[in-house]
Amino acid sequence: MPRRNIASWYILISGSARLGALAEAFVLFSDILHGAGRGSCDRPDSFLLGALTAGCARGRDIVAGAQVHACAVKFGVDDDESVAGALVDTYAKCRRVDSAWRAFALAPQRSVVSWTSMIACLVNQACSGYRDTAIILFKKMLVLKVWPTNATFSCILKVFDMPELLPVGMQVHGCLVKMGTELDPALGSALMAMCGRCGGVDEIARLACWIRHDTFSKTSLLGAYARNGYSIEAIGVFREMIMENLAIDQSAITNLLQVCSSLGQLRMAKEIPSI
Repeated sequence: MPRRNIASWYILISGSARLGALAEAFVLFSDILHGAGRGSCDRPDSFLLGALTAGCARGRDIVAGAQVHACAVKFGVDDDESVAGALVDTYAKCRRVDSAWRAFALAPQRSVVSWTSMIACLVNQACSGYRDTAIILFKKMLVLKVWPTNATFSCILKVFDMPELLPVGMQVHGCLVKMGTELDPALGSALMAMCGRCGGVDEIARLACWIRHDTFSKTSLLGAYARNGYSIEAIGVFREMIMENLAIDQSAITNLLQVCSSLGQLRMAKEIPSI
């Protein structure tokens, strides 16, 4: 190709970034910048910078992400919705709360992906005092009628980890029911795990009846029962997993060993490695 236009640059760079070849994508991006410096009309646009930033997010490369951010500011596209959303996602995945918050706050329009990325960033840093901020942001999202996705719900449910937070966690459950959100196995697992952390055993039993189960949801159910001392119920779930030929992972084994220990079932514990 004697001369590449911005569309062909986009295809090459976005393809490289999507495949994880971030170094190659930046070599190509550098060629564009050198051309722009020599007066070329091929200047990075919001589509190209958004794709490159998304690649930085996937690779969790904070240095590269900050460089692209600087270029976005230089070329005046940092306020574009796709670029701003990708910047929030990059900083969030790199656990840079302050940088993610600045990018989120400055974005003129925020997609549900940006909201979810920002909430995820706060949830991952909940132990640093961001739990309340994550809950407030989730509530603001609802007020502004930015409707949460299953990923958003699964994310915010992680902040509820003590009995006094169970009522708020169940309010989130009520919200997703009101919205008609499909309770898939992943979201069902997140709900049962939340109830288990908060001691809501009655809620766990009710949820278990409504969820379309898979390995992850059954493991969450087993863990929730084990955490709250419902050993017989936990063993029953484990037996169901075996009968349904579901995969038994390390988490399920650990929870079952905890149950065996509490019941003094040494023989059962010895039989677990052969399962």
